[in-house]
Amino acid sequence: MLGVEGERQTDFTRWSDALVRALSRPTDQAVRAEIRQSVRALYSYVEQMIHRRRSETGDDLISALAQAEEERQILTPLEILGLAVLL
Repeated sequence: MLGVEGERQTDFTRWSDALVRALSRPTDQAVRAEIRQSVRALYSYVEQMIHRRRSETGDDLISALAQAEEERQILTPLEILGLAVLL
């Protein structure tokens, strides 16, 4: 749906799992550090996807959202990032 490359599926799953673990508000500092690192990696990856999809449009939601933003509709890159991470 988002257009995540097959070779990045394992990373994407790990990052998504970290977001879910964050909801339990872990107190262990090592777990919190791992979650922060995963979230940063997820944001970086999705930001790169948004940038790529502006010039290499695909048949995925990120492409559609990036294209809408390019056509001066209401989505900003930060809004696209937020929607992608939420999904």
